[in-house]
Amino acid sequence: MIPWSAAVHRGGYRRVVAVTSAQSGKTDSMLDIIGARLDQRPAPILYVGPTKEFLTDQFEPRLMALLDEADTLANKVVRGRRMKKTLKHVAGVRLRLAHAGSSTALKSDPAALALIDEYDEMMANVKGQGDVLGLVEARGETYADFVTAITSTPARGLVEIEPDEGSGLEFWARSAPDDVESPIWKLWQEGTRHHWAWPCKHCLDFFIPRFKQLRWPERATPSQAKQAATLECPRCGGQHGEADKVWMNARGAMVAPGQTVTLKDDAPHVTGAPADSSTLSMWTSGLCSPFVTWGQRAETYLTALQSGDHGRIQTAMNAGFGECYAMTASGDVPDWQEIMERLINGVYTDADGMPVGYCAIRKDLFRHEEEYDVRARDAAGRPRVIHIFEGAPGTHRGISPLVPALQVARQFDQLADATLMAAIVQTLFAVTITSDEPTEQVLQGLLTPQEQAQMLAQGVSPMEAYIEMVAGYYDGSTLDVGINGRLAHLFPGQELKFHTSNHPSSDYAAFAMHLLRELARCLGLTYESATGDNVGATYSSLQAATTEIFAITKARRRNIMAPFCQPIFEAWLEEEIEAGSLPFPGGIAGFMANRTAACRAEWRGDPRPQADDLKKAKAHEVWKRLGVMSDAMICTDLGADVDDVYQQLAQEQALRAEYGLPEPQMMGAQGGGPAAAEDTGDEVEA
Repeated sequence: MIPWSAAVHRGGYRRVVAVTSAQSGKTDSMLDIIGARLDQRPAPILYVGPTKEFLTDQFEPRLMALLDEADTLANKVVRGRRMKKTLKHVAGVRLRLAHAGSSTALKSDPAALALIDEYDEMMANVKGQGDVLGLVEARGETYADFVTAITSTPARGLVEIEPDEGSGLEFWARSAPDDVESPIWKLWQEGTRHHWAWPCKHCLDFFIPRFKQLRWPERATPSQAKQAATLECPRCGGQHGEADKVWMNARGAMVAPGQTVTLKDDAPHVTGAPADSSTLSMWTSGLCSPFVTWGQRAETYLTALQSGDHGRIQTAMNAGFGECYAMTASGDVPDWQEIMERLINGVYTDADGMPVGYCAIRKDLFRHEEEYDVRARDAAGRPRVIHIFEGAPGTHRGISPLVPALQVARQFDQLADATLMAAIVQTLFAVTITSDEPTEQVLQGLLTPQEQAQMLAQGVSPMEAYIEMVAGYYDGSTLDVGINGRLAHLFPGQELKFHTSNHPSSDYAAFAMHLLRELARCLGLTYESATGDNVGATYSSLQAATTEIFAITKARRRNIMAPFCQPIFEAWLEEEIEAGSLPFPGGIAGFMANRTAACRAEWRGDPRPQADDLKKAKAHEVWKRLGVMSDAMICTDLGADVDDVYQQLAQEQALRAEYGLPEPQMMGAQGGGPAAAEDTGDEVEA
């Protein structure tokens, strides 16, 4: 914390952010900054703690001990009535102590220096007035050299490692905002992103210590890991013991991406410039803390890991190592490049075949398609993509239930179109006139040579002469089969015939019903509900069909609809609790710690359709009387909750008593009404 404290005191940056583990001296460093500023350059100071209890019970007594024990400050403190728990007057300036839950204290006094402690534990919106950082920085607008110093252990976040080609160091990469839940980490990656680096005692190359370099014997117990924990250099593989920590800290340095560091004359030498930013951000691993050993860190982590409690594992990672925790991974996050190699049908999978991301396609401003990747879950384990399908084991994409119905639907359309066309064609007809009259050769045989020669001289053939004779006949006769519908007698020896098209098959109704039954089955419906055709249906047939189809409905409700609705319900519930609209023990922190239990839900849906409610009621009555069916089972069969039913019955009973109304006839002790024992006759078909 010394580089961070020096940077705050030196100034030059609008924000100075420090991310590290617990027990790393964050609060002591803030006290040092306050004391140095009041002694050397007195100016109004605003300190913001996470809670009122922390402020009054822990920080204020330590602050007073500093002011009383420092010889240069003890005589500058104004004591008496003007001294309060949250307001001190030192060297003629105000020192205000505020907590994140008080918007009034955060907006009360201007300040030249603001210090925010444990930023991740503060609420995102202070009583509708805005975030803590925004309210605090508004207090320093009147001071040109105003500095905000912010420290905290991180919370949840999905953060990866990226190597720097110039220095060979492995830095934390910038993560997408949706992948990081920790507020302090978001501030840190907005800044210069300095990392505390150590030199290796074996190869003298610098490396950045983090959790993944901590080593202990395989299958070691927490106590065994405590005794045998070491730190491995990622450059040469050299092992370091706890005794080497002092030597490495003494020669360590803050290094940002774009900078290089070497060990010269037994001291770190940093070259290059960090990224241009008004925020100086620093990260230090909890392994660098002089107050906690590596063995204690390993023991705490393994103990939490054995418990299987994500809350304890997160605490071990956040408070123990100063690293973000992702519920999708314990410790180091899998290399995304390895996951890229396991892309199956647009789904990225881990080594166990579980989906961890998706490759989607969207259109840009120019309507061109572009691919982009979406992680399956965010840092808190919330699903970012609802991935639901029914498929065989080992598959990652399903086939829509509508697919088998498409072919049947097309066949039905083709049948309907063909039948309609046949019906239209049948409205058309053709008319022909047939005759037994001889052909031209016969006609020539009936003429004498003189007659044939005469007709030849006139240029008329025997057939032409015959047709001319028939035409002359019809000039005096009318033949109309159109609009008027008149018909006269034909020329002697002729016959009138009508011709129509014939349908190839008369089984349209049976075949259409077959296709509709197949289509309804593919859709998970009964034929009657899909078509509205109840001709020939009986109670027994409807009951049997509904029972079989409802099994498909329940399976789809359980495997498709419930998984689809559950994450939406969880997101809504979390948002309502965080906004304060829905009270929950412990607030949003209590909800996140008990998320699984708090989000338990049963998605019932509508009950199974009944063809005859009276018969179903009698069936429930018989099962109840036999003692094999409970009220809860009956309510479930009717799509109701037994608790809701009992509550409603109790309310109605109280209302009847209030208004003096008689009680309705209820079921007897044996499960039936008074007349149930006498009803032994056969049921009558409805």
